[in-house]
Formats: sequence, structure tokens, C-alpha cells
Amino acid sequence: MTTKELQRRELEDSRALWETCFPNESPEFLDLYFREKYSPSVNLIHYIDERPAAVMQLLPYRMRCLGQTVNAGYVSGLCTHPDFRGKGLAKRLLDKAHQRLHAQGAVFSMLIPGNDDLRHFYSKPSHGAYVTMSYREEASWLPTGNAYSAYAISHITPYDADVFVLHQQMDLRADNALLSSFSDWQAAIATCHLEGGLALVARRKGKPAGIALAVKEADGRVFLRDFLAKRPGAKGALIQFLSEHYDVPIIYDRAPSRCTQPEALPYLMMRIVNMKKFCQLFYQPSLFSPYEIQIKDDLSVSENNGTWICTNNQVLHNPTPKAHALSPGEFLSHYWPDLKISVRNLLDE
Repeated sequence: MTTKELQRRELEDSRALWETCFPNESPEFLDLYFREKYSPSVNLIHYIDERPAAVMQLLPYRMRCLGQTVNAGYVSGLCTHPDFRGKGLAKRLLDKAHQRLHAQGAVFSMLIPGNDDLRHFYSKPSHGAYVTMSYREEASWLPTGNAYSAYAISHITPYDADVFVLHQQMDLRADNALLSSFSDWQAAIATCHLEGGLALVARRKGKPAGIALAVKEADGRVFLRDFLAKRPGAKGALIQFLSEHYDVPIIYDRAPSRCTQPEALPYLMMRIVNMKKFCQLFYQPSLFSPYEIQIKDDLSVSENNGTWICTNNQVLHNPTPKAHALSPGEFLSHYWPDLKISVRNLLDE
């Protein structure tokens, strides 16, 4: 079998597994996902007796954390065929994904579990010891009734380069945000259209000043999938347009939140996949004493386990952890206990 034939087989087998494990996904969404997000380089698939048994995609992303831009991986579509569950295949694929990210110099692995049972599943050391690091809360926007004559609202097409440039500029202003590539942006707009939603840009003197992706959900409420603007007036113009178009008094959003907020709901889970890289990027040196980090229970990347000593702008490693060691995920939640991360356009709604 040639490389091209093998890649075609893996694509067909991966999609067939999705159709088996995610029966509620529409053929139109699967067409979009496997056209825009899938590639042979991101696919991890495991066969048993020539049958596709488990699959996932490890999608590359960049993330802004505390002003630093780092590489990360997003675990998408992990599923096991019902005939092969209970054999540790999810662990096998996650191990491979974490090892690949570590070798590539990425800092984090991320995923969004579909329910609380899966959130518990991924929190186990055998499945990566992920922790919830991103929370959201429902917010609402009320139209003001103003005309906003300075702004012209129009529909976005996936290839509006100046609109994507604005999106990038706004993302890079954030201290903590998942950054969208151009292909991510195209896929988000296409998904919005697929769900009957609107992708809008507010322009001032011909230049983009605000962006909104919005979808009317099953309960009749209109939710923003993405929303950013340079000026409050651009946001106001977009909200007013959406309110009038859908004939609704309120536009809703699932906005990034801190875990301490009473209405916060758990969302994105993360873990560190490269402790050395994390320490080099995020350790804040002290003039008085070294900082020690104790890591255990990384069953995917054993190089992360042990004692990490950050001192004099150096990162030293002893493979033996001391008492009170934490998993890479647990350490992350202790080190950044109240991080507020903006996460958009992951096609998970």
C-alpha cells in the first residue's frame, strides 16, 4: 500500500469511527471537520486485527499565557470503537500525543470533555491527569437602541484577510487566550454558517473595528461564538444588529470567567507536557532562594517527573521527586489558581 493509499484509508477509517462514536454529528459537520481540521500529520489511529479501534486528532495551537506565546496541542475527537473499549486504547493514544508534544517543545496539552464523566476520566493519571483551567459564565448584552451610524455592518467571508488581521491583533492583546490560525478562523466561520448563524464585521471608515459570530440555539436564545472589538461603539453596533435581525431583546455570551465566580462553569482542561520548557518560560526568579517543583504521576512523559529546581536563571532536574509531589496538571492549577483564559472557535458547541 502506497503512502497516499494508507493516508486515504486512515482518513476513511477515522471518519467511520467518528460516525460510530458521535452519532449526533451531522454529515455536513463531518464534511467540514475532515476538510478543514483533519490532516494525516495530526491523526493518531490504532488498529486491532486490521480494524480501526481508536482514533484522535492532535491539533496544533498557539496560546498566550501571562503575555508569553507558547505552542500547545488540542486533543480532538478521541474515541474508541465499542468493540474495543476497556483495553487501554485511549491511554495509548494520549501517551503518544503527550510524548509527541514534549518532543516538539510544546508546553501544554488541552481538551474539552463533553460531560462530567469524561472530565473525571481525563483527570486520572492514566489518562493524562488533566485539570480544569478555563471556566465560562453566561453573560448578556442588551441593545441600546442607538443607530451607530458611524459603523457599517456586513457579512464576513472566510477569506476577508483584514478581518482576520483584526482578530489576531485583538487576540495578541490578551494576556491569556487561545490563538486562532487562519484555518481555525475559516473553520469557525464555516461552522457558524452551517448552524444557520451570522458572521459579522463592523467597519468604521471602511476598516474593520469589531467582529461577531452568533448562532440561534435550540432554546431560541442567540449566543455569541466569538465577539471582539476595538471600540465600545463597534460592539454596540453589532449587538444592535443581531437584536434586530433575530428579533430578540438580549444577546447572550459564554464569556471567560475565573473559577472563583459563583456562576462559573468548567470548560477547558489542560496539563503541562514539558516541565523544563514551562520552568524556563514562566518561572519568576527570586534573588533570595531557589524555587523547587515536585512532579509525579506523569505516566506519559516520564522525563517530567522528579524535582525541578529553578535558580539563578537556570533550570536543574533531579529525576527523584521529594514529598508532596503533584501531577503536571495539579501543579498547573496550584501555580495559576485563578487564571482567566479566553477560549473561542474550537468547534465544540
